[in-house]
Amino acid sequence: MGNLEPGYYKVRGPASVSLDSCSAEVMGYECTGNCSFTVPIGRTYSMIIYERCSYEISPLEAEVEKDPLGEHLYRVRNEITSIASEGEYDGLVFIGPPDSFKSTLSTLVYNSLSKTRKPAYITVDIGQNEIFLPAFVSGTTINPLFPGNRPGLHHDCFTGVISPPSDIEKYIYCYLRIKKMLELDKHKPIIVDTDGWIEGLAALYSKMAIAQSFERPLVVYTGLHQLEERILAYWYPGSTVKYSFPAIPGSKSRSERRIHRQRIVMKAFNDPSRHTVSPDETSIIGLPVFTGSRVDVSDLGFKGIIYSEMNSWGKLVLVTGNNVRIPKLRGVERLIQGWEKGLMIALYHKGTVSGIGLIERVDYARKKIVFIADRNVKYDLVEVGKTRFPEVLNSLLTSISRG
Repeated sequence: MGNLEPGYYKVRGPASVSLDSCSAEVMGYECTGNCSFTVPIGRTYSMIIYERCSYEISPLEAEVEKDPLGEHLYRVRNEITSIASEGEYDGLVFIGPPDSFKSTLSTLVYNSLSKTRKPAYITVDIGQNEIFLPAFVSGTTINPLFPGNRPGLHHDCFTGVISPPSDIEKYIYCYLRIKKMLELDKHKPIIVDTDGWIEGLAALYSKMAIAQSFERPLVVYTGLHQLEERILAYWYPGSTVKYSFPAIPGSKSRSERRIHRQRIVMKAFNDPSRHTVSPDETSIIGLPVFTGSRVDVSDLGFKGIIYSEMNSWGKLVLVTGNNVRIPKLRGVERLIQGWEKGLMIALYHKGTVSGIGLIERVDYARKKIVFIADRNVKYDLVEVGKTRFPEVLNSLLTSISRG
């Protein structure tokens, strides 16, 4: 138990906080009287205390800290919210590098606008999805929205990758699909939290493609070069807001981001179990094998061939051992043994995402895929992605063997 004086604070997860007889804002959501919230591991929540109040926090090592950037953060929030309210924009697109407060600001603005408007929120940050899971574009209309706490209602589209350049077409398609779903419910404005890929014009144009999907977009950005700023100013005159923050000490490293992704994916499995699926029984999208007919390639003289087929696009697919030498040939796709280990898959039931899985192995003799997913998950369609989580798979296999 402790007391909080009026001011700006932050709470790092994991932490559970209870405010007693308090007038406050938590991530832009007004909290009056008694309220409680949970900050997930890897997340930091911003908070304003308007009147002195008491609080409780757990676990013991968690704490409510003074936030030296809090006043500036909420000042920027107020500026963006005011511009968005007065301009009748139908979309707000947040652009910036990693650790530039994009997700925090977009959430603050969303929760603030929810007081008087009917906004929706989309994250295309497929590496650090704040609503669902990495490798997905997600949207929600839940109010309030707290980053890292999965809302009860959300729409999801599987990109299968965690970096837009890996499949930019699927990235844009998923965004447009989620946006269409939210527009059907007449939500406006739609707030878009983009990913941190901003280096180069290709990255900028991917964000402009998102902005271009709106009739009247407001582009909120930081961390761009002068050329990129001039391009935005030219295409969206009077409809851009630039914000800035001091450099943040201790920003997440690439390794920390990878570990955080693994943690999020791991939490998606409540009761992991082994599943087996065959393309002869269930529709499978994105699988590079089992799409055509098996062929005998012994006359080609290659050694170490584990599996071979002529796929439905007329390409010869060869699965080989690690140390097998095969010349690069036109019309031949080579897969190295173990290519499938840890690949994320999306499971669908009646047209919606029902869960995820990780591929353990491909059984070429029986023409089946063996994967790990929740025991009771229902699915009538499987989509294979391009992103692997082998460390998570190994942890799940260990859990199953002990269970």
